[in-house]
Amino acid sequence: MNKNVAMIRKIGFGFAAGGLVLGAGSASAVDFNASADVQNALAVTVVQDLTFGTLFAANANDQGVASLVLTPAGAISQGSALPTNGGAPGDEPSFLSLGGEQPARGSVASASSFTLTVPNLPQAGLESAGDGSGAFVSAAGIAVTVNSDPDEAAFYLTDFTVGDLVGGDVASGSNPGDFDIDPNFGVTDVEFGIGATINTDGAGGLRDSYQAATYTGTFEVTASF
Repeated sequence: MNKNVAMIRKIGFGFAAGGLVLGAGSASAVDFNASADVQNALAVTVVQDLTFGTLFAANANDQGVASLVLTPAGAISQGSALPTNGGAPGDEPSFLSLGGEQPARGSVASASSFTLTVPNLPQAGLESAGDGSGAFVSAAGIAVTVNSDPDEAAFYLTDFTVGDLVGGDVASGSNPGDFDIDPNFGVTDVEFGIGATINTDGAGGLRDSYQAATYTGTFEVTASF
């Protein structure tokens, strides 16, 4: 009896050992691929261009610059006057909005926070380039020129702003001209408005009249992580 029990135990152990051997022998290895898509630039899509609509501007002078402010939401109002060449407030030319204005609108496809950069051109410090051309420059660089004929008075765009977002929130960035945009949860495409201040020419006798024409210009907007 003891002999049979011992035999059974040996046989049972033998099956257990065999089971372990069979399990180890059926193992296999396979290679998986690993990848990552890298994006280091964001595309800005133009939804609509900026227009100041119809303006009344008969002439320009070198005593002062008049301005109109268009917000990212589309409201327009009289801006601050900028005396030039010894002029005083009230010396700037007549400058009125007659309607039809709309801010620029753009969009960026991103679910992560990003920075939108517009021209950093404050009206404060807007002055003649001093090169005899009559061109105006901002304290931060060459102002965005909107004109029809180089020999006639031009308009200058300064103080670009970003706001009126759909799908996110915006705050001023750490650098002038930067706006930090944070998409709302679940949003993959953020739309925004861009406004600016339009200023009359201060070149005086070099270019002192405006034409009844369409004045155009361009400005650059970039987006980055």
